[in-house]
Amino acid sequence: MKNAWMFVFTAALLLSVGAASLRADSFYQVRANIPFGFMVGSEAFPSGAYTVARVGDGVSALVLRSSDGRKSVAFLTIGTYSARAREKASLVFNRYGDQYFLNEVWTVGDTTGRQLIPSRSERELSLAMNEAVPQVVAIAAAR
Repeated sequence: MKNAWMFVFTAALLLSVGAASLRADSFYQVRANIPFGFMVGSEAFPSGAYTVARVGDGVSALVLRSSDGRKSVAFLTIGTYSARAREKASLVFNRYGDQYFLNEVWTVGDTTGRQLIPSRSERELSLAMNEAVPQVVAIAAAR
């Protein structure tokens, strides 16, 4: 009898941990159709449909993939905060002239998002433009 209860307890524990892991893994999967070319780190991406998802169990590493699977990049992020929960998932870009750089990833209903560390190209462009404040462009995303 004791073994049966131990089995039930272990099974319940594994199921709850598995469900939490599944929720965490799907939490950062957003899709967006981006109407302009953009940069992530030193990688250039054409306009098109993309998915952003977590890499493994961590929250700091994300991967961006084109819908056709031909182009992808993994990148590190830091946490960022908003006072209000997001009504829609979104990808936020910094725009300098006609160049766009992915800056933030937000999921629906959250007050915390992920912010990319500015790449060398973005920092150099900002300096070349006399440290101009970028225009912020948000693209709605779906979960």
